[in-house]
Amino acid sequence: MGRKKSPSNKPLDSGDSEESPQETLVEYNGKNLKIAILDDDQMFLKIIQKTTKPLNVDFDLFDDPKMFLRSNDSTNYDAAVIDLHLSNGHNGLDVALSLYNIPIIIISSTVQSQLSQKKWPFTVRGFVHKDQGIVEILNQTIKLAATN
Repeated sequence: MGRKKSPSNKPLDSGDSEESPQETLVEYNGKNLKIAILDDDQMFLKIIQKTTKPLNVDFDLFDDPKMFLRSNDSTNYDAAVIDLHLSNGHNGLDVALSLYNIPIIIISSTVQSQLSQKKWPFTVRGFVHKDQGIVEILNQTIKLAATN
C-alpha cells in the first residue's frame, strides 16, 4: 500500500462504515490541515479512507513506517496518528521519537492502563483506544492539528 492520498476536495465513497450513525466528524473550515496516519492494518486504513469527508483536511495514509519516515518532513504535517504496535518489529513510539515538530496521537487496541506513558516522546499528545472508533480518532486528531 505505501502511501494513499485522501484529497479534501473530493468526497470519498462512504461505503459501509463501522461507525454508528450518531457519530459525526467535527466541522472544520479553518486553514488547510495535513494529517499523516500510520497503521499497518489495511482494513483500518480503508475504513479511514472511507470515513474521511471533504473537511479541508488532507490525510496521507501509510502502512509502512520506513516509507512514512522517508517521506516525512516535520513541516509538512499538522498532526500524525501512529499505531503503537506495527508489524516487523516496529513500534509507534520509536517512529514518534523521530518526529520533533509534529503533535502525535497514539492509537492502539491495547488497553491504555497496560501502557506506560512515562517514557513517551514529548510530541505524543494523546492516546485513543481503537475501540473508541474511527470518528473519535479523527476528531481528536483534527482538533489537535487545528490548535497546533
